[in-house]
Amino acid sequence: RIQPNDEDIWINLGVAYEGLGKYEDAIVAYQKAIGIRPNYEKAWFNLGVNYEWLDKYEEAIIAYQKAIEIKPGYENAWINLGVVYKGLGKYNDAITAYQKAIEINPNFEQAWANLGVTYDDLGKYEDAIVAYQRAIEIRPNYEKAWVNLGVVYKSLGKYDDAIAAYQKAIGIKPDFEQAWINLGVTYDDLNNYEEAIVAYQKAIEFNSANKELLLDIGWLYFIQGKSQSAKPYFEQSIELSHSQMNLGHVYLTEGDAQKAMEFYQQSLHNIEDKAEFFEGFQSDFPYLEKQGINREAFDEIVTQLKQQSVNDELPD
Repeated sequence: RIQPNDEDIWINLGVAYEGLGKYEDAIVAYQKAIGIRPNYEKAWFNLGVNYEWLDKYEEAIIAYQKAIEIKPGYENAWINLGVVYKGLGKYNDAITAYQKAIEINPNFEQAWANLGVTYDDLGKYEDAIVAYQRAIEIRPNYEKAWVNLGVVYKSLGKYDDAIAAYQKAIGIKPDFEQAWINLGVTYDDLNNYEEAIVAYQKAIEFNSANKELLLDIGWLYFIQGKSQSAKPYFEQSIELSHSQMNLGHVYLTEGDAQKAMEFYQQSLHNIEDKAEFFEGFQSDFPYLEKQGINREAFDEIVTQLKQQSVNDELPD
């Protein structure tokens, strides 16, 4: 039975509700604890956390600020306050909060990493690099900081440094899907398609449901003239309208114009923005031309598809 004047029991009850995902009930419990002991910084902190989970950011800010008012050296409250500020787009306030957390605990790697993310969002890439490097210096196996460092390097066009950072993250956590994807994107940007494919395939090993990635692998094969290697990837992601278009390309290069048209029509039907469809379709011609498709035949397909688009918009 709950003792009504025991703040610790109310705190424990709040934690139990949190574990069950009952955040509103947790809030009530923490408020009870605060009612008994108004300067209970842990209760204010927990209250802020639960407000965050309910997307009640202004209430979360008030709760974290109250926790900090009671205990100015409360580093976790400072970092959480920074997270809320950043989520609201208040980047300078977020930076100040993270810096306060770091001032309290210079080895607080999460605060350094969060500071790096905020600087990155502001385009302050050199500052972001310094922050991520500091986080990594404190915790060398901090795989997320390595990935984020790679993202900044890529933004600066430092592709070799980006690749090294992503590889470092993968060395720490071999099943880090996002690191493999980022590595693949970087290789793709360098036109190193085979390395990009290998990286994307590794990412697929850890998340076979990533249809966009299957589409990307297929496309990298296709633009190299490897239609047969591309085909199964488009088939596995056929629910995507661009995979439907690309599968049409494969059939066209195989000489099956009728089958190609079926997939083109399917893609056209599923892409709401018809201008986007035709822009993408036209931009693909150079890759088709390299695989033996002449301009006249291609333009005839475009004409037929445009006519279908007009017909589809006519009232029944």
